[in-house]
Amino acid sequence: MVPQPAQYPALATPVLVLGAAYTGKSELAQKALDPKRRTLVIGTADMSEGLIALRVEELRRKRPAHWVHHDGQLDLAAYLRAHAQDYEQVLIDSINQWVANLVLTHAQKYSLDQLLPLCEREAFDLCAAVEETKQKTRIVLVSSEVGAGISPPKPVARLFRQLVSRINCRLAEHAEAVLLVSAGIPMLIKGEWPTLPQ
Repeated sequence: MVPQPAQYPALATPVLVLGAAYTGKSELAQKALDPKRRTLVIGTADMSEGLIALRVEELRRKRPAHWVHHDGQLDLAAYLRAHAQDYEQVLIDSINQWVANLVLTHAQKYSLDQLLPLCEREAFDLCAAVEETKQKTRIVLVSSEVGAGISPPKPVARLFRQLVSRINCRLAEHAEAVLLVSAGIPMLIKGEWPTLPQ
């Protein structure tokens, strides 16, 4: 079944969009939102990195001009709790960038053995925040699938992969709809496409 454009913003919330890098996840996530509604985009990328900043600016240009963007958020759960109620929709892009920043930030203070439970606690707190806010605010989350392929040779890279995969699983449990993007083609792997009025 090829979904109609109007079916995306009618998907039950929260919506989780997964896929490999540069397969169209962010563009698909935007389709799951109503362009006319008050929308907060919570960006998690490190904007000091030139190529990432260029990609974020490219995505911004594709979004409605009235959408509000806040980038570089590290305390994601607290930020969602504090601001979600002021908007009809929230887009979080992306979970994998957030986990990368968590690992890099905390790796300066903690050992790898300490990093895993610390970052997992923050990830599970985000899941709780999504549950608390989803009744009043439509939430769409974007995350990369990073578990395929060979195991990374570096311990920190292995930790990152493990954390992203675990939080993706946890978020998928809480999501009402999960979209997987492969080669730019979306597949609904959890939930149902809504029936549109004739």
